[in-house]
Amino acid sequence: MTLSRVRGWGTIGFMEKTYLYSSADVLELAALAEAGVRNFYRACANQWPEEGEFWLGLATEEDGHYNMVNRMLELVKAAPDRYPLRGPFAAGAYRSFIDWVLSMTAGATNGALANKEAVEISNTIEATILESQLQDLVRTTEPEYLRLIGQIIEQTRRHAIMVTARAKGLIKTGASR
Repeated sequence: MTLSRVRGWGTIGFMEKTYLYSSADVLELAALAEAGVRNFYRACANQWPEEGEFWLGLATEEDGHYNMVNRMLELVKAAPDRYPLRGPFAAGAYRSFIDWVLSMTAGATNGALANKEAVEISNTIEATILESQLQDLVRTTEPEYLRLIGQIIEQTRRHAIMVTARAKGLIKTGASR
């Protein structure tokens, strides 16, 4: 299933473009990625309720990222001239990431993934740190935008550490206690 065909979303125009030229389009794509990751973690919590605390903790923070990216989008839409892109954004990697997360979410939902696989997938998700591209792509000195992207990047780094520890068995969850 591709993102542009997700039920209820219709076709998203910027999803068809090879390059994005506006910060708003890039942030809309980033918001979709954050929502996708959040939904993957929620699906994992539903599939493995004994580990719900672990998965829902990640989902809650991803929901926060989604909200922060949407706030950044509001800032950009209110004053686009303050948030120019450094150059065209090749959106293929982001789109591929989103499509992959959607398919992994389906796997978690329908039981096709084992718990260990879900942990490995979450490790891959958090290691990508796609959010750091947003810091490098948008040329701005606006403090609120910079604060928000800094928070997202720092939380994503913490997620990566936590998920790596979970994969190594250093974090015990309900099923592994």
